[in-house]
Amino acid sequence: MYYLDSNMVIYASGDSGVKGEWCRSVISMIENGSISACTSYLTYDEYFYKIKKEFSHEDAVKLSGIFLNISNLTFIPVDRKVILTAQKLLTEYQINPRDALHAATACLAGCNVVISEDNDFNRFSFVTRKWMEL
Repeated sequence: MYYLDSNMVIYASGDSGVKGEWCRSVISMIENGSISACTSYLTYDEYFYKIKKEFSHEDAVKLSGIFLNISNLTFIPVDRKVILTAQKLLTEYQINPRDALHAATACLAGCNVVISEDNDFNRFSFVTRKWMEL
């Protein structure tokens, strides 16, 4: 199963170039069931914030609604187990809390691939980061 980092869905909505096109193609694969994927509810927050900054509140409301309804995309709650796992990752890898939360969520959900442009995910031995390839 693939884990979607927030930058992937942000590019899908806000980038008209090659990155955006690739991200939209990945979302199409999720929707048609070619690949299985999940993300954290934290991704919603990051996505909304970025879209609102780039466009408007109204656009963020509309686009985040579309994001929440991507067929076959599973959203994983940020619960105590995720937080405690993230805390361990913060200690071991000296990373930022949001990256730790995403990594912890991916790990606990059994995802072995994180789709992200963020090189910080290269630090982890339990996941492989993919970008612009699958």
